[in-house]
Amino acid sequence: MAKQSALMSAHRQTMTSGPMPPSSDQQAVMHQEGAATMQQSVRASEDLYRVLTPEQQAKANTLLPFRPGPGMSR
Repeated sequence: MAKQSALMSAHRQTMTSGPMPPSSDQQAVMHQEGAATMQQSVRASEDLYRVLTPEQQAKANTLLPFRPGPGMSR
């Protein structure tokens, strides 16, 4: 999460610091980077969720920034 937060902050700074907005190509790269870090976070959360006990999963449902989707172990 810290990596994703830092990346988002850097992108926000890029978007607002210059006299002109970033080009479409630069924006596309920022979106791709953001998607990649989000996918890493989701995979890590899913991997963690799979090894939790049912009680821990219930607690994780209130703490983790995702809801387990179809195919998740319960």
